Amino acid sequence: MKYITNLVLFILFTTVTLESHAEQIIACGESCSSMNIKARNEARWMYNGQIFSVIDTRSFEVRSYKSIWKWSFGEEFFDRAQRISTTYSGNSALNQLISAKNSLDLAKVRLPSNLPNTGHNDEIESVYQIFLQPQLETNISAYINQNMSNWEQIGAYGSAVLEIFNKIVDIDASIRVEFPDGSTALFVLKNVHEVEEGFDFEYLAGSARDTDGTKIPERGPDYIGDYYFSNDSNVEYFRELGERIHQIKFDLRNQCTATTTMTCNYIKTEVSCLVSYRCQ
Repeated sequence: MKYITNLVLFILFTTVTLESHAEQIIACGESCSSMNIKARNEARWMYNGQIFSVIDTRSFEVRSYKSIWKWSFGEEFFDRAQRISTTYSGNSALNQLISAKNSLDLAKVRLPSNLPNTGHNDEIESVYQIFLQPQLETNISAYINQNMSNWEQIGAYGSAVLEIFNKIVDIDASIRVEFPDGSTALFVLKNVHEVEEGFDFEYLAGSARDTDGTKIPERGPDYIGDYYFSNDSNVEYFRELGERIHQIKFDLRNQCTATTTMTCNYIKTEVSCLVSYRCQ
């Protein structure tokens, strides 16, 4: 909790020293369907000719607009949000946000072989275990919250978000988590609006890699392809995940090879893998 408190104080202190942008910068985040729709909805509340920019905080793109109103029968009515060339302020805000995020992306948490101080004593070796033991995702989130040494980087990113948008918004931020065997995964920062309650970190689908660089399959069809393993533990985890979670069938070839290889294909409607273990 002290890390959370320090982060809140850091963000609030930094925010007090910031000057607001003359041009309004608007965030288009997770709940935003499109930048153009967001611009039109926002422009309705602006005066005629007001220029503003919208930043997509997922794709890190920026677009600038002008609010256009027209007169009819003596009354002014909103017409449209007119797209214009991206302004200097819009580009500057986007670059500031990207710079802060790049700094955050350098943050890394290395997990111990167990998770002390989280109320759990999970023995952890490999990233494969978050698929074999789903409760580990929650426990890893708790460990990051209690043992994170990079709160300054999160705070800097949060301060950049506050400076640009003048409020807390949904932000695309992730922490690289390294498992004891060297395998990795990204965990995405959640609950940005409730920092005093602590953050949630959720596994980012598709980001898990073992020490051979293999992308961990998360569905049966993901197994289709050729795989090469130099680490025997990765082979066993790969097979266990396939057999126990995804009902993949593994057949052994008679000959050994220089490195353990697997070739997985559809056989009728099921996925099956042929395995050649490395020669001992």
